[in-house]
Amino acid sequence: MLRAALHLRQMEKPLILEFPFYVDFDDVGPVIAIFDREDLDRARQIALQKVDSVNINSPGGSPRTREVRLRRLVAGKLADHAVKEVLERYFRRFARNWSVEEFDEVRQDNFLYPDPWDLRCFDQEEHVRLVEVRSSFVHWLKEIDTLRKLPKQSLLGPYATSSKIAEAQKDLFWQVAFFNIPDDERSGSGNASFFGDHRDGTIQAVVMGGGERDLFERTGTVQREIAEGAAYLTIRPMSAGRTVDQMLRLTIGQSA
Repeated sequence: MLRAALHLRQMEKPLILEFPFYVDFDDVGPVIAIFDREDLDRARQIALQKVDSVNINSPGGSPRTREVRLRRLVAGKLADHAVKEVLERYFRRFARNWSVEEFDEVRQDNFLYPDPWDLRCFDQEEHVRLVEVRSSFVHWLKEIDTLRKLPKQSLLGPYATSSKIAEAQKDLFWQVAFFNIPDDERSGSGNASFFGDHRDGTIQAVVMGGGERDLFERTGTVQREIAEGAAYLTIRPMSAGRTVDQMLRLTIGQSA
């Protein structure tokens, strides 16, 4: 289960911490999320309810098969669940007045309309943070150790496409990287395949951190070659964005 398998890891000194943990969140780097078959099944069940109502075209306008769309949705749901788990653990330890909910758990539209947000964080004083979780596939690297500092890897913020001129405003953008690659994309490093079903067995993803909307608007640059033609505001390299601990503090209104 994700709740038992999710690990935290310090940025500079690799350190695996089993749940439950009691640790200062200062300088928490990438979080390794390990998903088992039950996690995949849960994500796939949600994806199956969404796949026939999402846009069949890629951000660049090219048609995508149902299976391609389904795999992207499964990866997106796994990413949502990983970030939600990180937030829940942080709130339980440091901010008990804060909670987080997933849109797919509270929606009442029978999956007919686009998601206005992925996660919603709120406290008892009615402060609210709308969260977008970006999932991406790393094609050119197999190891996570130096991912944040490599100049090729970007953090993805708000975007627009030919069919989606402007995305609904979110407060925080998290980035989750997968090292397994769908068969419809090429891997430059011979990465294992991502199927989005039981064939994956146990799969890992890495919660890299992210950034707040204002940071992307102030320092981000527009990149179109990423994600099939979508015009993303990006921060490159990842180390110019926010680490996991900074994102957690921003969520509850503290300075990064």
